[in-house]
Amino acid sequence: MLKTTHLSVSKKADLTDADLAAFAQMPELERIDLSTPKLLTAEGLRSLQSAANLRSVILTSVETGDAGIDALAEIQTLGFGSALGRHAVTALSNG
Repeated sequence: MLKTTHLSVSKKADLTDADLAAFAQMPELERIDLSTPKLLTAEGLRSLQSAANLRSVILTSVETGDAGIDALAEIQTLGFGSALGRHAVTALSNG
């Protein structure tokens, strides 16, 4: 059986929150690249909480504002790297 651990949808600008909810159901998903989608919201990012093994989300052009940062900060399995850290992401969302 094929196990998808890394998913790149960086070239799919019309990706929606419903797509994220479907990706979150992939049990082995550890990393997702969402570099260019324009239609995502904080709720879509929040749906990634159900991706039990998710460790990394790449966002470069997604504009969800503070609510999006808050949604990502709620995903317990994400690692924010030793230089930034989880508290820095929380601080960014608060200030």
